[in-house]
Amino acid sequence: MKIRTRLAIRFTIIVASLLMLFACSIYYFSSSYRKKEFYERLTEKANNYAQLLIKLDKSNPNLIKIIDRNTAYLPNENIIIYNAQNKLLFNTIENSNTIKPAFLNKIRTEKEIKYNDGVNESLALLYKNINEPLVVIVSAYDKDGLNKLQNLKIILILGLFFCILITT
Repeated sequence: MKIRTRLAIRFTIIVASLLMLFACSIYYFSSSYRKKEFYERLTEKANNYAQLLIKLDKSNPNLIKIIDRNTAYLPNENIIIYNAQNKLLFNTIENSNTIKPAFLNKIRTEKEIKYNDGVNESLALLYKNINEPLVVIVSAYDKDGLNKLQNLKIILILGLFFCILITT
């Protein structure tokens, strides 16, 4: 093999490796930012619901649902609120299973738990109120964020192959 060919192959491998590292880091940081931003939205949603429940009449959760229809909706959104005695105060899910008391106690201990329950990303937090602390569990599907991430992935892969083709 000629020296010229070996140098060209080495150059292509080095450029491809650098471009791949660059593309992977862009994807990683974009994914991390998407997740952080989505959990911030879930936190805001949880705090808003807890405040509404406290300020409005607790005996009429339908009023909160009416107010919520006029606010921004997240796909597949579910909100559950429990009081200090593990009594269900509010639930947007029809015919849902109740949360186990052990999990509610874990939320009270850790103050905030982020987890993924299949398709939805979920946030469980302890909302401190003057009268009693509330456990708020919010989950939703980040359709827009995940679609943007998928588009970024396609763009980065196509850009990587295009740049490698140019360097060869």
